[in-house]
Amino acid sequence: MKRRIFVLVMSFAFMLMILGLFLSPTNSFAQDIQSTVAINNQSGEPVLVKLIGPTFRAVKVSNGLRRIVYVVAGEYNMLIRFGSEEKEYRYLKGDPFTIPQATSASSVITITLYQFVGRSNLRSSLSRSISAEEFEMATDKSK
Repeated sequence: MKRRIFVLVMSFAFMLMILGLFLSPTNSFAQDIQSTVAINNQSGEPVLVKLIGPTFRAVKVSNGLRRIVYVVAGEYNMLIRFGSEEKEYRYLKGDPFTIPQATSASSVITITLYQFVGRSNLRSSLSRSISAEEFEMATDKSK
């Protein structure tokens, strides 16, 4: 009976040790944890957002809604197309930013898009207008 308990305790300890190796921050499995990015659209119109970095994401977000995307850590650029009709589209390029390595499942980075009212109302996180061509040229380079 004592031997059986000892074997169970040792088996449990071994399983905890193996689990600890997989969850270690220096382990490649832990480094594959993706960060959660929430794109909150309060701009008054639909947008198409392109996140360009180690992970490429293109996501449409209707006005007043929030979309969740998953990306790996790294340096990113953000391109945004505002509008619902091609002849009225407006394009912006955000400043480069860093998405840190996720440390838990509850890590969320929120990007809120506000109403676009000409160049005088641009904030530093929406640094400059771009052309439709520059926006369209930004694609997933890993394909």
